[in-house]
Amino acid sequence: MTQKKFRQGYYKPKHPEKYKGNTASVIYRSSWERKVMEFFDTSKNIEWWNSEGLVIPYMSIDKKVHRYFPDFIFLNKKKETYIIEIKPFRETLPPTRRQRNYNSASITYVINQLKWKASEEFCKKQNIFFRVWTEKELKRMGIM
Repeated sequence: MTQKKFRQGYYKPKHPEKYKGNTASVIYRSSWERKVMEFFDTSKNIEWWNSEGLVIPYMSIDKKVHRYFPDFIFLNKKKETYIIEIKPFRETLPPTRRQRNYNSASITYVINQLKWKASEEFCKKQNIFFRVWTEKELKRMGIM
């Protein structure tokens, strides 16, 4: 069985005035992220957006503070700010013992939960929203 390769690359915004950050270094780490970038870039409902430009500290399982870079932050026309993480739906669920990679999946799941909890607390203080978008949300929104 071959390992599936992730699609990574640089995204060049069509509307650079909407991107908050260096438009020469907008990196997508999956085809899903690239599609979300295209959506933010071309949507009339998005005022500005950024990719991996925000740092949220969180306490990890090693009891040390680490830095979490959520995939996106954006402001919509309603003046609502959102922090978005893109994940496959299966990674939002606790792993089952039947999974062949149960140990590593368990660690990844716990770390993600710690990152997301820290993000929710950060967002609550800033009066902004945190969401995890999976393929389900991306399909429902017409992005995929």
